[in-house]
Amino acid sequence: MVESSPMGIEKVSKSLRQNSEHVDSFTDQSTGIGVQKIFLTTVEETHIVGAKLARAWLATKRKLQDQSNNKKILPIFLLTGDLGTGKTNLVKGIGQSLGINEPITSPSFALAQHYKGHVAGQPTALVHVDLYRLENQETADELFAQEEEEAHLMRALLAVEWPERLSFTPKNSWKLQLNFGHEKFINTKRELIISTT
Repeated sequence: MVESSPMGIEKVSKSLRQNSEHVDSFTDQSTGIGVQKIFLTTVEETHIVGAKLARAWLATKRKLQDQSNNKKILPIFLLTGDLGTGKTNLVKGIGQSLGINEPITSPSFALAQHYKGHVAGQPTALVHVDLYRLENQETADELFAQEEEEAHLMRALLAVEWPERLSFTPKNSWKLQLNFGHEKFINTKRELIISTT
């Protein structure tokens, strides 16, 4: 695995701060990692944040291609949060920026969905995994390994819901933690915390 650079996340956070008063930035004292906290009030805002995250991921992908470094592992999106916090809605926004035209649905029963799209004439892909139903860590690890390999071969964005089912935390990941509303803003329905591993 390759170490993650939070550069793409910093760009997303800067863009969000320019458009919203509902973004806090801080450093996690236990890890020293920069953390962004975004307060979301609508599904549309969740889609917008997902789209911005995907654009940052695409920029990272282009940078690696420009450096002729296709062997580097692209960042993985790890989505955590209770049922109903908006993980799949975030992935829908990601799909929009990847030029995916088909409906994106939760892969809870299929466990994994593969999507193809196009952006500026270039092919894109999304591998969306949901580990919720896999309570056995060995089984979750095995599925993750298969889908990670598939995403690498496709040069696809890998989005994993319920990564806490794994026996490890994948390196080179952007952690996207969704929580229910926050007291700081009365109208807040969701809180998204973004960090890297």
